[in-house]
Amino acid sequence: MGTAHEWFLVLVVGFPFGGLRWLLNYPRPKFVQPPRIYWMLCVLDYALFGFWFGVLEAFRDWRPFRPPLVYLNVGILVCMLFVSYSHRRITRNLPRLPKKPALFPAPDFSRIEKKPDANDVT
Repeated sequence: MGTAHEWFLVLVVGFPFGGLRWLLNYPRPKFVQPPRIYWMLCVLDYALFGFWFGVLEAFRDWRPFRPPLVYLNVGILVCMLFVSYSHRRITRNLPRLPKKPALFPAPDFSRIEKKPDANDVT
């Protein structure tokens, strides 16, 4: 199922990849005090993705898709599916922060009543 060197390579490749992906998609502060489980699911989501990428990168030549490692890959993908679904569901239900007003707000002409024109003959 792999040597110690290959499993070390899984961690060496997967950890930076998952961390870099998390930094690029870092959850911006758009929510009012997210619960603690939100952050745990966020970290677990990116850690599982990095581990899966590390397995695919360390074991080359279709080895991740053969019997011993294919069970690990399917397990990682199923866990990623459940964690991502839970994370997105919590994200959808969190209250949002109020939007900041624009520096130069554009006028809303749809709310202005049209004044009768003196030259208009009806």
